[in-house]
Amino acid sequence: MKIFNSTFIEMLELNYDKQNIISEKMGLFLKYERMSKHITIAKISADLNLNPSTIVSIENNKHQASFINIYLILEYLKIEKETFFSALK
Repeated sequence: MKIFNSTFIEMLELNYDKQNIISEKMGLFLKYERMSKHITIAKISADLNLNPSTIVSIENNKHQASFINIYLILEYLKIEKETFFSALK
């Protein structure tokens, strides 16, 4: 018995590609906002009590960011949620 058909597998691949594009946009947006405010990785990671490599990984799309980390970063950088989600479209 075949559990997955090819259409389902193609949908999974498409969703993964879409998710990857969104993660990349998100990381670039957060990096741009952080840098435009002259905030270093060391400063934001110390203030948020996050490992610097977590910040770098999010910005460079190497890490699947948790919602709480994204929320913390948005609050820290004083980014409106509407602005953030509009940038991901």
